[in-house]
Parts: sequence; structure tokens; C-alpha cells
Amino acid sequence: MRLELRCNVKSVDSMLHYNYRKDIQTMIYDIIGSYDFEFGKSVHDSKEISNFTYSEIICKTNILKRKDGIFGINFFTIEFSSNNEKIINAIKSIKNNRNIYRFSENFVFILEDVIEIQDDFDGLYDESTIFASSVICTKKSIGKSGKETIISYEPNEEGFKNSIFNNLLKKYKLMGGLLSFNINDMDINFEVNSSSVEKYKNKNGGLKYYNISFTLKCPKELKVIAYSNGIGEKNNLGFGYIKIKK
Repeated sequence: MRLELRCNVKSVDSMLHYNYRKDIQTMIYDIIGSYDFEFGKSVHDSKEISNFTYSEIICKTNILKRKDGIFGINFFTIEFSSNNEKIINAIKSIKNNRNIYRFSENFVFILEDVIEIQDDFDGLYDESTIFASSVICTKKSIGKSGKETIISYEPNEEGFKNSIFNNLLKKYKLMGGLLSFNINDMDINFEVNSSSVEKYKNKNGGLKYYNISFTLKCPKELKVIAYSNGIGEKNNLGFGYIKIKK
């Protein structure tokens, strides 16, 4: 299920720093933990599976992007997705509470409402549907110092596609899926629209993510997981959230 979080910024002069994904993640964990502390802790500590994902901040007003951050936001939304019913119920529980949250020191906003988004499964199952997402896929590498490090696959590497499908298969099995799927029967055709580096793993210099448009051929069971919990890695940081373009 998908939800839309609607937020009003307390001051239009507030600056939103560019690396705000971690702030959204912290807010989500806080909401789930307030709903059920032990459940929230288990979601937070889960290393095997991404339980949710979310979009970038969506803002329809004119904004000003500067080197140090984004200015001029007075209202924004975040689209949130999970196939875990308890997580969805936790997010829905804050509806109409008008809780105040803070991203960085000065960007303060009120979470005004939570709205259900109608799932488009017809579009999801159509193999001609074009999707969009910001995707991270990683591999182990030996650096110049001889130490093992984690780096991002480049989209032109075969491992990029394989990582996406292996990740979906892993999620499916961890969620109790019993069917067997052959990775050779799956395909993703994509084009890279842009790329950037997420800064949260900065001890390795950052991980590169790619904004891609793509079509996806795979079993319906895996498409539902991709739609609900994201593709690629770092889904709980908001990467891999799928939007249906057409």
C-alpha cells in the first residue's frame, strides 16, 4: 500500500539541505516506534530486508536551489510505500495529529495529514509500462590500500541488472515466498537520466545512485515487491521507490 504524507513548513525562509533522505528515514522510524516500540525496534534493527521505501520530497511551488540547500518550500508531500500492514497502520495512526518534525536545525514542518494512494496494479503488470526510480546497487571491491570496500555498480555492468533481480528474489524469500523463479527469465531495459552520490556512507567516499527510466519483465509476485518495497538497495533510505510514468 502507498500513502501520501502532506506537510506544511513553518517558515518559507527555512533551508532544506540536499541530503535529507536520512531525516525522512529517522522520522519514519520515530513514527513506527511511537506506534509500537518493540515492533519499531525490530524494523529499525532489521538488516536482512527493507521493510519500506519512500519518494523524494515532492514540491509543486517554485523553489530556489543554492549550493548549500533548497529554499522557498512552504508545502511538500512524501509518498511512502510498504507491504507490511503494521508499518502502514503505524504511519496512518498519525493522521490529523499535526505532529511537528525537524529536518536539520532550521527546517521545521507540521505533518498535516496522511492520505491513501490508489495502487495502480494494472499499470504495474503491463510489461510496456515505463517506471522511474533512483537506484543503488553495490559490490565489494579491493581499494588501493588493499582493504575491502563497498562501491556502486555502474549501469553498464552486468552486475547492475543481476543485483536488482537477486535483491528482489531475496526479499521474496524473506517474506515467505515459496515459488522458484529463474533470473534468466527476467529483464530490465533502462536509460539513465542522471546520477549523483549519496553521502551517508561517506567513509567510503559515498555511494553513487542513478535516476533511471525502465521497463521491467519479471513474475507478478516480484513486481509487487518492487512496487511496495523498492528495487536495488538502501530502500529504507528512500532509494528504489518506483513511480509509474506511463
